[in-house]
Amino acid sequence: MLMNTVDCRFRIAALIAGSLALGGFANSAAAQVSEYIVFSGDQSTFSVIQDGQLIRSWGVAVNSARYQYPLAINQTIRTMGANEGDDGAEYDLFGGDLGSRYTHPIGQSRCWDGTTSGTENFAIDSGGTVARYDSNWTSPIILFDAGGIGAVTYDPTNDSLWVSQFSGTTTVVEYDMRGTVLRSINVGHERNMALALDHADGTLWLHDRGQRGTFEQWTKGGVLLTRRSIVGMEGQNALAGEFQLDQPCYADCDGRRAGHLRLPLLPERLRGRVPIDPPTAGP
Repeated sequence: MLMNTVDCRFRIAALIAGSLALGGFANSAAAQVSEYIVFSGDQSTFSVIQDGQLIRSWGVAVNSARYQYPLAINQTIRTMGANEGDDGAEYDLFGGDLGSRYTHPIGQSRCWDGTTSGTENFAIDSGGTVARYDSNWTSPIILFDAGGIGAVTYDPTNDSLWVSQFSGTTTVVEYDMRGTVLRSINVGHERNMALALDHADGTLWLHDRGQRGTFEQWTKGGVLLTRRSIVGMEGQNALAGEFQLDQPCYADCDGRRAGHLRLPLLPERLRGRVPIDPPTAGP
């Protein structure tokens, strides 16, 4: 009888392992792996969403701007003031003010979202202009015109930028750094903001601003995985959002063993210009 019990447990374990190797159970694809950090300018509030719940929030740092939409999250949160001359700030992941301030330089108009590659930051302005900055939100270089007010997120798998629009289109578009369209997905509605890529599982998240407080998770191939109304976010005008660039791996992670830290891959155009630290093991 003992042998039968052990054998049964072994078979169950084998089935679970096989299921995970093939992509997990039916609901696992729709799970939220990482913390989704969004910013609501009208409320001057950062909010952290995890597994369908608002788990923490905080206000902007003293002596910084009310609107800090451009986000760069890589161990800490570095924001740029949305308007030219306005100051953003640096926060830890729980909202602690780390003291640094980042002034919106001359170049772009009012910016609505931002993202980072780890070595460079990016932002999109009211005219849809996408620009590249250094990691301290200085030295802007205009990259391309995406059409209008929208949101942007960086994809380290191919050094590209995904861009959504507030109005005029229902598509989310992936561009290379020259502004060439690589692909697009149709999400079926306008007012797509707070676009963010969860680097732990490669899924895209956005805020359906037409239904305040409703967030969606999509595959890069255009499959809707999750649509959730988050209690506490229905009154928030969340227009910017990001996931932390460095994330623990819970799945294949580009062939790396589960449990290892997923570090950003340096874009090929930058390789050789800065030193690359070897990956380190995570929990």
